[in-house]
Amino acid sequence: MAEATPVSAGERVETLDVVRGFALLGILIMNIVAMGLPMAAYFNPAALGPPSESDLRTWFVVNTFFEGSMRTLFSMLFGAGFILLLDRLDARGLGLMGAKIYARRIMLLMLMGLVDIVVFLWSGDILLVYRVSALFLLPFWKSKLGGLVLWGAILLGLAVAAPKLSTPGDWVIVGVPHLVLALQIAARRRQAARQREV
Repeated sequence: MAEATPVSAGERVETLDVVRGFALLGILIMNIVAMGLPMAAYFNPAALGPPSESDLRTWFVVNTFFEGSMRTLFSMLFGAGFILLLDRLDARGLGLMGAKIYARRIMLLMLMGLVDIVVFLWSGDILLVYRVSALFLLPFWKSKLGGLVLWGAILLGLAVAAPKLSTPGDWVIVGVPHLVLALQIAARRRQAARQREV
């Protein structure tokens, strides 16, 4: 029986690693304000009194170039990691064992999120939201492109139609990976079809 071993250095997608590091740095830049100041300062640079010119410049740069875009980038990478892991395990003949390995990784992610919230008292933790997203992704792993796009659109539509159910960010984090996953699957299938033709 095939084994689930870590990928070799040659199998890693270095570009994804670099982009993931960039996204993490961007999320850190977004969270620095909320880590050092009351949450109101995250949205309003004048929350603690008149801001200096450098405060306003910093707030503008963070909210223009990092807020939202880094979270979206990280969500896309989350979807990419999902498909790469399960495709590699499936290619090794592990079948449902790959899904179990993925589920274990997601449980570890949830544990890290709980530690972040309970031990470090960080209310801005997003790992639990990613964990919920991961539960939605697994049943769609081998779905057809049309179904994935439809479900992604439904979840994004819910964010617009029913914002009281949750924050739009939560729905986007659930919906965006589905759309990205659909595009990734389509690209991988096209690549596999081209390789079969050669």
